Amino acid sequence: MSLSNHPMWKMDPPDQFSLSGGGLASPLIDKVYLDVVSPSGDVCIAYAIDLRWGPLRLSASSVLVAPVDGAVATQTSLGARAWHTDESGVSFDAPALGASGRWSTAGISPIAATLLNSDEGAVHWTCLAPATDASITVGERKISGRGYAERLVMTIEPWKLPIDLLRWGRFIDADASVVWISWCEGRDEQPTRQLVLVDGVRAEAPCVTDREVLWHGGGLSLEPVRTLRDAPFATGPVATVARALPFLPAQYLLSHEKKWLANGRMEQEAGAPRVGTAVHEAVRFQRSGA
Repeated sequence: MSLSNHPMWKMDPPDQFSLSGGGLASPLIDKVYLDVVSPSGDVCIAYAIDLRWGPLRLSASSVLVAPVDGAVATQTSLGARAWHTDESGVSFDAPALGASGRWSTAGISPIAATLLNSDEGAVHWTCLAPATDASITVGERKISGRGYAERLVMTIEPWKLPIDLLRWGRFIDADASVVWISWCEGRDEQPTRQLVLVDGVRAEAPCVTDREVLWHGGGLSLEPVRTLRDAPFATGPVATVARALPFLPAQYLLSHEKKWLANGRMEQEAGAPRVGTAVHEAVRFQRSGA
């Protein structure tokens, strides 16, 4: 298996792929990730997943709500497609979860990359909005603030991805953004592929850990504020989807996810330091055949 444009991933035009194009082989997993952090520190993360696997068609949605003054709560439901886009934004509507939200993309150009292109399948990633205004209502709670939106389209079984450790995150302040993806393989957990975007531009010489993101001419330090999730897939949204997929390897459900809300401090050679919030994660995968 090889990744495009080693050691950096291939950056694509935004219209490089389309679900309606008919060129993607089964299975097809289409996942949208959305988050928003309010000025006071309330957090909401929303997922929408549409899956096509042979004759199987399945849609699922999930919301994680972490109020600054309360416990983290996660709900997941199977049902109709929960996300839609138009010329000005991304909408999330999951009536079964009592959730409805909107992420603005007005004036924002999407950023696309091919993360994997192999005989076994492909992974296409699109950052729909690295930093934007967002708002979501879950039940009686409304969370508004700065948010992030991305889409991941896969035509490979997730447990066959060449990743043992994934580090992913996003940082936003009033005028700046950083997005990072790091794939590690092997027990030594050394990164094999890394991508860092600073204000939408790919940074050179990236280095990603759980506590900092570095690049040529700058860096971002991360100070955890709160753990949003620290549990195996078997206890989260993946487990709900897995019940409809009897062929999903049980080992994959042992994969462990840690997700944090953090304070971030971004420094570059030119300009004053920027202070904002980050949502980031580290996922250790239990791969089939690894």
